Amino acid sequence: MKNHILQIERKLKTTKKMLLKDSVLQNDIDFSYDFILPFSKANKISEIKLVFIGQDPTVRRPESRGEIKVTLNLDKENSLKTYLKTVCNTLEIDIEKEVYATNLYKCFFNFPPADDKTILTRHFKIWMDFLINELA
Repeated sequence: MKNHILQIERKLKTTKKMLLKDSVLQNDIDFSYDFILPFSKANKISEIKLVFIGQDPTVRRPESRGEIKVTLNLDKENSLKTYLKTVCNTLEIDIEKEVYATNLYKCFFNFPPADDKTILTRHFKIWMDFLINELA
């Protein structure tokens, strides 16, 4: 699993460089923050029983973006993780060993998608292709 996460990290760096060169898409992204990595503490990919897919890590307050390091903030004990643990417990799945969480869009947008109804459409192809490859 560690190799998988490292591979995703390398691909994110390549994607970031590509997006920086796109005169339209680059204007949507807050490049002052790293793109967000998936979360999984599984030892091997074969141990994954459940995948959570979030939309994007963007939060309304830009100053709080630096606190987000992994998808859905699953590296922190918070209300979302508590809720997802409840879901996992109901399904008899260990959130720490059998879950993989990732976002479709792994970048912080300058403005939350709720404020710009077209941003997700503009970025969809790039990030969907990335997600398909990631989950393969």
